[in-house]
Amino acid sequence: MAATASARSSCSRRLYARRCPEETVLYQLVREHLESFVEEGRRRSEHGEGYPAYVEQTFRRFLSCGVMACGAAKMRCAECGHEMFVAFSCKRRGICPSCQARRMSEVAATLTDTLLPVAPYRQWVFTYPIPLRLRMARDPKLLTAVLQRSLRTLAASQRRRARALGHRTVQTAALSALQRFGSAINVNPHHHVLAPDGVFVLDDDGALRFVELPPPSDEEVEKVARGVMRRVRRLLSRMEDDDAVSADEDEGALCLSLVEALAPRSQGRAPPRPSPRCAQIEGFGVHADVAVGPERREGLEHLVRYMLRPPIAASRLTRLPSGRIRYKLRKAWHDGSTHIDFEPLTLMRRLALLIPPPRQHQLRYHGLFAPNAKHRNKLAALLPDAPHAEPVTPVVQAETTDGAEVLPSPKRWAWAQLLRRVFKVDVERCPKCGGTLKLVAMITETAALTRLLTHLGLPTTPPRVEPARLPPQTAWDFGDDVDEAPVAAKPSARGPPDVQWRSLSS
Repeated sequence: MAATASARSSCSRRLYARRCPEETVLYQLVREHLESFVEEGRRRSEHGEGYPAYVEQTFRRFLSCGVMACGAAKMRCAECGHEMFVAFSCKRRGICPSCQARRMSEVAATLTDTLLPVAPYRQWVFTYPIPLRLRMARDPKLLTAVLQRSLRTLAASQRRRARALGHRTVQTAALSALQRFGSAINVNPHHHVLAPDGVFVLDDDGALRFVELPPPSDEEVEKVARGVMRRVRRLLSRMEDDDAVSADEDEGALCLSLVEALAPRSQGRAPPRPSPRCAQIEGFGVHADVAVGPERREGLEHLVRYMLRPPIAASRLTRLPSGRIRYKLRKAWHDGSTHIDFEPLTLMRRLALLIPPPRQHQLRYHGLFAPNAKHRNKLAALLPDAPHAEPVTPVVQAETTDGAEVLPSPKRWAWAQLLRRVFKVDVERCPKCGGTLKLVAMITETAALTRLLTHLGLPTTPPRVEPARLPPQTAWDFGDDVDEAPVAAKPSARGPPDVQWRSLSS
């Protein structure tokens, strides 16, 4: 999804250039160490079943994403006959930056055009104490229960501020996105909530009206943080009394063996600087200083994309001569660290923890935005009259049994539409004559792919997955003269022994 260098001067004339995932550090990491990672999981597990099946499937599907030898779509220009081939994608959640970016852009475009009314919006970020994060990573039910308490506290704050302005019966709305990762590719479940900076009021004629509220003060944000802390603590005490905390089997098998060793080491880091509209109370944090106005629809779409961003940026990965993988941080930490060096298998374990389990929603709708909300269809009157991008093609649906028409729901955005909207790249324009490219075939047969790739001068087989490596030697037999085995080195207090923290100052 990149543009050619010769067309950068004009965004409207940028052309598509095929990405080469085989050349990225992330692809080479998975290809070289996948089998070793799978074998390590079998050795660590109690019964030899290894990591959950969805983890291994996600990694293997990632190795076929964007690879021409695994299948391609054929596009042809109707005017000059020029042909272009596009490789298939893996369509998996978790570690694939390309598929995550496509899903992120598609959902943001759909929500901005079809659901989110014209209003000011504010992002509320809810973070939790580290011990609670580890339990949330293992228990999806606890994760949902904590989110519900956070949203109830936020809705109560908005209703309280609306009552101060004289509005008694109001309704709230919000979107919540679960992010399982932190800036160090560590497991760090927290919630990003996008909520209108106001409430909705139902008029006497049945129309829905938006009432804007003033921005929350620092005291109000601190009150929200204290409310979340009280509600979550009551939840945990009740769950412990009822002995109701139970981890999912697959998720528990993955997290119980890895999450303790991969917890972020924050003891040596300086506390963050105080920021406006931010509160931190006994590990419960609330950040509410990011907002967009009602006229900034493109800024709103960008904010939704940020909430749904991939856990890792492949462009910030580099391979060191020693074999370690270096990940450059987006922002320098308070102690001056600018990047982290990982052993390959350590990075594979961290990536595995960031893969969401099947049937666990990462984006959820609340209040008026919920699918079963009574007055959700009235939000259409508050949408902008003319969307700034071409509309989504609706799916034709049949009528219900009682004869009522079903409102058309948008289908998935076309790949070419997303590229035009997000990157201003025109995939359907012929690079030779400027005509229109049309999809003519899906090539999946091995013989046809071999002939095609041979003609194009590309490899006819996918990159080979490296076999599993032997585990590192942890004990030595020096004969009968030695009575005791050597003592393993004690890990550093700053993190696991195979993780190095570096900074420009060092």
